[in-house]
Amino acid sequence: DQFRGATDWWTIAEFRAIMNVVDIYSQFQDLHKRVIKPSVKQINEYSDIYITPDYQARGRTKTHIRFVIEENPNVAKFAEDKERLPTAIFEELKKFGLSNSQIDMVAEYPLDTLIEKIEFTQYRIKNAKTRIDRPDAYFLKALREDLRFNTNELALFASEKEEKSRQAADITLQQEKKSQTDKNAAELEAFKSLNETEQQMLIDEFESSDHYEPIKMFLTGKKFTLRSPMVRTAFVKFLQEGAAPGRE
Repeated sequence: DQFRGATDWWTIAEFRAIMNVVDIYSQFQDLHKRVIKPSVKQINEYSDIYITPDYQARGRTKTHIRFVIEENPNVAKFAEDKERLPTAIFEELKKFGLSNSQIDMVAEYPLDTLIEKIEFTQYRIKNAKTRIDRPDAYFLKALREDLRFNTNELALFASEKEEKSRQAADITLQQEKKSQTDKNAAELEAFKSLNETEQQMLIDEFESSDHYEPIKMFLTGKKFTLRSPMVRTAFVKFLQEGAAPGRE
């Protein structure tokens, strides 16, 4: 089983070097509190493995350390929680630092309540005069005590949200324009890859189509040319409605 086994034994000095803490946390108690314990906690909460530190000692002094590795029993629960919540909400809760058990608890709340408190917590973290070091605790407090924006915050939040929506709409519009431009370019490249006979067949068909009719009056006496933006736009629309010879 790939999740089972143990690391090699390291001396405490070797482990300090691996963790890049050679010159700090000289007391083992500090090393355990600041490095080992939080690292183990994070791995066990957020990964598919579960690790347990194991020690060798001489008297009361820890001399060696290794980690026993097992499959994380929380994996199934982690997947279940993720399925119960929309991905965006699940990911935001993880960013706050909520554990699997905490997510399981908050998943019982209505989605609109979770969204409201996530936005509230994000706003407070961003605009706090004093840094909020425990986003997870702050979010849970907001959820349990139903903390809300004050009047000034509500107006600022609404303004920020409207601006974000506008920016998102602009980005979407630009992406759609680029996608359409790319599609148009692909149609023209496909047309140019045809031989002269096939190209002329399409041109003749285009000039007999409804796509050509609206622009015909502006091209009196002129031959078909893709240099004209008007012709190019109409011709691409014509191509997108049918298949050129030789294409599936």
